[in-house]
Amino acid sequence: MNLFFDPNVATNVNQFLLNADETHHALKVLRLRSGDEIYITNGKGSIFKGLLMAVAGKEAQIGNLRLEQQQERHYNIHLALSPVKNLSRVEWLLEKATEIGVSEISFVNCQRTQRSRLRPDRLHKIVVEAMKQSMNAFLPAINEIMPLENYLEREHPEQCFIAHCETGTEQHLARQYKKGKDVTLLIGPEGDFTPDEVALACAKGFAEVSLGDTRLRTETAAFMAVAAVHVLNRQM
Repeated sequence: MNLFFDPNVATNVNQFLLNADETHHALKVLRLRSGDEIYITNGKGSIFKGLLMAVAGKEAQIGNLRLEQQQERHYNIHLALSPVKNLSRVEWLLEKATEIGVSEISFVNCQRTQRSRLRPDRLHKIVVEAMKQSMNAFLPAINEIMPLENYLEREHPEQCFIAHCETGTEQHLARQYKKGKDVTLLIGPEGDFTPDEVALACAKGFAEVSLGDTRLRTETAAFMAVAAVHVLNRQM
């Protein structure tokens, strides 16, 4: 089963034109032909099943479209992190976080941040491919990089945590998080947050947490935090 992505697919139509990029993948890469079954997600939890009917220009006409599956999201994970200098490590993290099931990803510019620019189109492509490969019907939102101070002014859920390496942070995330609840996870740059940044986050309602006894890379810490929340929510 191959999953395709088109944000315009909806339940109120039984035919529509698949976008050009996904049509190219279906016809040129997977060699699908007229009459083949095709599965499409809108990135909002719905998976549709239809038949490849014909090609109109660069777009495939899909017929007999019906809702096959409706996934539910019982909690939201908002991952916020400082991007590292090595962009491939950021891309790896986005891929894995999407597979696990984050709902939103933000990038924050801290005092020790070493990368101030990202490629939104490239990052979008990575999360789309990760969503399709993992059969996850939710596409995470990706926000542009912003100063940490601006990010902290946003509204956050009741559970919001800042993970850092300063001594005195003994409470592990797994002991602090209450499963089934929306959560924001804030991860710092290479070199960690400054004490002033930690204090500012705490003043905005973030609780300090640890992710273990070893010093983790930024992308490793972010992956560990997301995975911890995911595992806790799967426990009976």
